[in-house]
Amino acid sequence: ANGAKIYARIGGSGPAVVLIHGFGDTGDMWKPLALDLATDHTVIVPDLRGMGLSSIPESGYEKWNQAADIRAVLDHLGIGNADIIGHDIGTMVA
Repeated sequence: ANGAKIYARIGGSGPAVVLIHGFGDTGDMWKPLALDLATDHTVIVPDLRGMGLSSIPESGYEKWNQAADIRAVLDHLGIGNADIIGHDIGTMVA
């Protein structure tokens, strides 16, 4: 997506919610909340570019560009609308 390959964990069914991790972390930080939300939501938990299992491109780390990465993941999944929850820099991306 947008110059990067974004890894995302996806589970559950229902209204979509995206959980965006903070600096120096990965989507794994959301595991307890994601498991709870997955009982009645479609939960999408990406690793931001350069972190976790996502690729490490040379550029594109601006928050607006990382937000475009998230939009591309949602587009790939055919999801038009989602609630977005962010932590630390994930809040700026959200």
